[in-house]
Amino acid sequence: ANVLPPATKADLTAKLEALQKDTKRQLVVATIPDLQGREIEEYGVGLGRAWGVGLKGANNGAILFIAPNAPKGHRGPRLEVGYSLEP
Repeated sequence: ANVLPPATKADLTAKLEALQKDTKRQLVVATIPDLQGREIEEYGVGLGRAWGVGLKGANNGAILFIAPNAPKGHRGPRLEVGYSLEP
């Protein structure tokens, strides 16, 4: 949705890369302009799968996202996690 200023985006990217290096887990943060008529839960699972969030073979990724242009109550934030992070 392009709501983060470039400096904030760069700082967040650096922190997320460091997290992945240190923990061997992947966290992706995304701002979504449009849920394309889908429920936020459904959209999040599909987005995580489409982007291949998580390290290969580990299913240890998480995606945190918000849809600021969606109707109130459907914007999030929403966190979806891979199976190995569910516990």
